[in-house]
Amino acid sequence: MNDDVECKVCGGRYTVLAPHLRTHGINTCEYREKFPGAPTSSESYRQGMSESLRQAHADDPSHAERISESLRQTWSDPALRERVSESLRQAHADDPTRAQRQSESIRETWSDPALRQRMSESMREIWSDPALRERHSKIIRQAHVDDPSIGERMSESHKQAYADDPSYAERVSESLRQTWSDPALRERASESLRQAYSDPELRQRLSESLRQTWSDPALRERQSELIRQAHVDDPSIVERISELIRQAHVDDPSIRERMSESMRQAYANDPELRQRMSESVRQAYANDPSIGERLSESLRQAYSDPELRQRVSESHKQAYANDPSIAQRISETLLELWSDPEFASEVSRAQRRRPNQSELALQSRLDEHFPGEWKYTGDGKDASSWIGGRNPDFMHTDGKNMLIESFNWYWHDPVLFPNRLTAEELVAHYKKHGFDCVVVWDHEPGGVIIEKVREMYARNESNSGRHF
Repeated sequence: MNDDVECKVCGGRYTVLAPHLRTHGINTCEYREKFPGAPTSSESYRQGMSESLRQAHADDPSHAERISESLRQTWSDPALRERVSESLRQAHADDPTRAQRQSESIRETWSDPALRQRMSESMREIWSDPALRERHSKIIRQAHVDDPSIGERMSESHKQAYADDPSYAERVSESLRQTWSDPALRERASESLRQAYSDPELRQRLSESLRQTWSDPALRERQSELIRQAHVDDPSIVERISELIRQAHVDDPSIRERMSESMRQAYANDPELRQRMSESVRQAYANDPSIGERLSESLRQAYSDPELRQRVSESHKQAYANDPSIAQRISETLLELWSDPEFASEVSRAQRRRPNQSELALQSRLDEHFPGEWKYTGDGKDASSWIGGRNPDFMHTDGKNMLIESFNWYWHDPVLFPNRLTAEELVAHYKKHGFDCVVVWDHEPGGVIIEKVREMYARNESNSGRHF
């Protein structure tokens, strides 16, 4: 069957239009711009070329490498790259609608479901060859080694594409969702990544590259802004990401252990990683105070699933059993984080803590007997109220180093909560930092509480110059 394609200019039929189009004074690109979606070669010709290329690669495994080497050699010339870039920039400057027409032409071409299906089948068949995947990975790695700026140029190109066409991101997302809905593809991709990451040298290079990239404060800020904007534009994004992660864990139960091992290795290789991650978290909370509430809501939604809670619990128990030192390390990390007043106040603001009934009653008594001299600080929002990682309930407002802690009989029961500091331990902690503190209990009579506070004033009267 003759499947020659028709020339939309003159109506002639040809196997390949490229040579014929010269008689009309146009090239293939201009033809596609003028007639979006119109084929420029017959199906049998395309299949023959594909088969020919596959056969060439099969007959000579070094064929792809030689072509790649030739291209690398050609593009290693900075002057050539600049000339091509300048030519493209000039073409777009001369014709501002060029980019839009090209995009429209490509969209029109790919709007054909049959074409997308054929391309997908072709790509799946090509990438089913492990040797080809390895050669391709090697070529990409070598390209980044030969030209470290390639990543930045690709990023710049993508940013420009998103800027030129706001709907581009949604189309890419939809395409990726469609692609990754194929379980076989996900498995092949996972296997490929596992194989790649089994190379310690590759992991080291990737880590170094990421560290170098993220050492740029401007880049970090741009990425944070993009993520914040994405959450604003689509509030459901958190839920979709959570669902994808949950599904990944269901499909591959070993993923948690591999991730844990990867993090352990990362911390071992880079002692400063924890500090940088902590700083990143603190900066995120500082830049967006609502992040804590959104994360809390996401976690509440996730943990409403009893099966998830059970899996997380089992995972934690297994982790503690495999590594008894993990509890100590977590404790040390948390102590380090909460010893930073800025971090503590940011987290407290996100938690939206409020005074309880006992604390409200105590505030009223203090206002009655010592008007304007005490303020509630138990919400932790004020960074200056954090003293050695502890946040007192009340602080004196006139610069005196005096504190009040309000204890509840239930939450400070040593039997129920043996790890909480006792009243004596808490007083000693603040004293070590130069503060006098009294602990009052919610069941104590108001007169007893005020007398305790007056006794603290008496201890500090030499500094205050006042008697009560």
